[in-house]
Amino acid sequence: MLFFIWEGDILDILNTRFKNIREKLHLSQKDLGNELGLSNSGISNIEKGIRSVTDKHIKLLSAVFNVNETWLRTGIGEMFIEPDDSAIEQLAKTYNLDKFDQQLLLTYLELPKSDRAILKKYILNLSAKISAPTSSTD
Repeated sequence: MLFFIWEGDILDILNTRFKNIREKLHLSQKDLGNELGLSNSGISNIEKGIRSVTDKHIKLLSAVFNVNETWLRTGIGEMFIEPDDSAIEQLAKTYNLDKFDQQLLLTYLELPKSDRAILKKYILNLSAKISAPTSSTD
């Protein structure tokens, strides 16, 4: 038995997978739009099937969120690609990182960009407080 999938059906499937990715990442339409350079209404239009998922969107999702491009286009494989540990392993050798250091680095790298920005701001504020001169009464 042969089945035919019309181009419109493929686009609907892509739009549905696009929404599934956003939901799996626990991102609002606004947050995903910020990462992809789209407005939240642009994201909404994609998810509703009003606007098509473009190659640019697919490439950005793959690059920013480790989305498996093959899964997004065809449904084959896992939704996400595991990050390449070889870079972490190289850093571990170069800088003598233990397992905790490696996991800390990997966890940071896997955070969404917005969460990394919050963490960096916190660390900078903490660093400023630590390095601020203290008044001493001699």
